Amino acid sequence: MTDVIDNSGAPVWHSGFRPFYLLAIIYGPLLMLYTLAVYSELLPAPSTLPVFLWHGHEMIFGFASAIATGFILTALPGWAGTEEIGGARLMLLTAVWLAGRLVFWCLPLDAILVAASIDSLLFVLLAIIIAPGLLAARNKLYLLLLPILAGFIIANIVFYSGVSQGHMELAWQGVNLSVYSLMIMFTFIGGFLTPIFTYNYLRTKGQGGKYQFLPPLEIMAIVTVLLFALTGLVSVNPFWGLAAALLALLVHFYRVFRWRGWLALQDPLVLLMQLGYCWLVLTFLLRGLGEYYSSWTTDIAIHAFTIGAFGMMKLSLMTRVVLKHTGRALNPPGLITIAFWMMPIAAITRLLAGLSIFEMPLMLLSGLLWSLCWILYLVCFGPMLIRPSLPNN
Repeated sequence: MTDVIDNSGAPVWHSGFRPFYLLAIIYGPLLMLYTLAVYSELLPAPSTLPVFLWHGHEMIFGFASAIATGFILTALPGWAGTEEIGGARLMLLTAVWLAGRLVFWCLPLDAILVAASIDSLLFVLLAIIIAPGLLAARNKLYLLLLPILAGFIIANIVFYSGVSQGHMELAWQGVNLSVYSLMIMFTFIGGFLTPIFTYNYLRTKGQGGKYQFLPPLEIMAIVTVLLFALTGLVSVNPFWGLAAALLALLVHFYRVFRWRGWLALQDPLVLLMQLGYCWLVLTFLLRGLGEYYSSWTTDIAIHAFTIGAFGMMKLSLMTRVVLKHTGRALNPPGLITIAFWMMPIAAITRLLAGLSIFEMPLMLLSGLLWSLCWILYLVCFGPMLIRPSLPNN
């Protein structure tokens, strides 16, 4: 299946990051602000589903999936040597994402199976489109993306199955599985790119050579997240949940330590990536503590990952991708550096909300800060996403 990417057409269809980043940074803040309005009883809920269910589903399958899709389509040609996906196939993937959002919000519960099929189609088509290139790539580690995409498909089916049966706990398990699938993707991609970009910066300062990947450590990093996910999805003795969390914490802490991120604090893009990965380590600690302290709910650990780890890492990577792939220097605009500081504050505020009697005010503040981060991103990079790249890109 091939198509010709016509660079004389609309620039937005030239590369995967353009339409999907644009959709994510519009949809994400709108979804968050609507959620806050429902929590504050300023607007009615969209359905009979609990707020945490539709919010959790759409933050992963709407917002995060758009970011992940755009990044995968853009990164693979450069890193794995696969073909650039644009033109008709990119339009199709974009249309499928939009259809998934439409059926989620508009279809009645008696058409839930139709919604599940359409809403899961993005991951199916994405896997079909990138699979030939991954199979042909010299580095077979990129094939890990295929089971990760399968994890999202299964998670979505579990979610819709729970909704169709009126089994909200099962639906929530589907959301949790999608978060863990995202966490595995984060571990794979973030753990690969963070040391590379860190050492690239250090070499410019004469402080380091090429980073040496340790295959056993990289495998252990993925395995420990899988164990962490398994003990989070299946009811186990708290001892085993704590053991899995501590094992993941130790392995990933050592992984971060080897990256020597403290030497690259002057590069805001690298610093934000390093901080994001540190929040993954914090996620392991928080859920480990939650195994023995009932007040430390899994909600705290989930948001430590989704806002702290994923939010910071993707804000950095998305800034790097847009600047690089539109022919610009890797000098973030001053306005977006405000978002670089606001995202960690949003994560800390959300963490405090889960531990404080001021839960609602802090949660509202965190959501507003998070939304403003992506609005600032839209202001800075929205025009670049729809306009042609600079010459000689």
